[in-house]
Amino acid sequence: MSYDKFKATRKTLKSKVTKLKNKVDGHDPTKTSLKTYDKIEGEYDELNKQIEANYTDLTHAASSQDEQDDVEKQQQAIDTVMQTIYNFLSACDGNLAVEKKELEEKIRKERLEMEERLELERIKAGIPSQSSTPAVVHTATPNQKPKLPQLSLPTFDGKFEDWLPFRDRFNQAVHVRKDLSGAEKLTYLFAALQGRAAEAIKSFPISDDN
Repeated sequence: MSYDKFKATRKTLKSKVTKLKNKVDGHDPTKTSLKTYDKIEGEYDELNKQIEANYTDLTHAASSQDEQDDVEKQQQAIDTVMQTIYNFLSACDGNLAVEKKELEEKIRKERLEMEERLELERIKAGIPSQSSTPAVVHTATPNQKPKLPQLSLPTFDGKFEDWLPFRDRFNQAVHVRKDLSGAEKLTYLFAALQGRAAEAIKSFPISDDN
């Protein structure tokens, strides 16, 4: 890409920074909710990455001292606004520290409760523990058909802010169903979890009989 195209990208980024700054100006950091904070922080982090990449591109594409000086001047202007947004987030972070800690503790307890319920379901279903029987991996053949009905499942990758919505949707879709065995519920859970959350229960084996 040419220097002019990188400048056009910078113009777009400056517009986004201004919009985010205007959004921040409309909030009192002492009254900002955790949800609003997380949203603004996410936008800030994404913008920061794009700005850094654009600055690098412009620096490499600048072919004269005048262009290089303009890059630095415009970057300083952007940095000033971004610093204002950062200061707002820092102020919010201090005010929300207690709320975030309480929410994390609540989610931690609910995770433990779900793990305990899953363990009970596993025991009731007769699934052997990892310590007594090695996990058996079964590969489906083209002729095999799934035993379980297809369900539209929520997914969870371990982010604490996504835990409550996932828990409620999973309970409604799977956990409260009396027509499913513990092993079947566990199978659905395996399908719904991703990333760190999947790692947390990967030691639970599922046999052919489930």
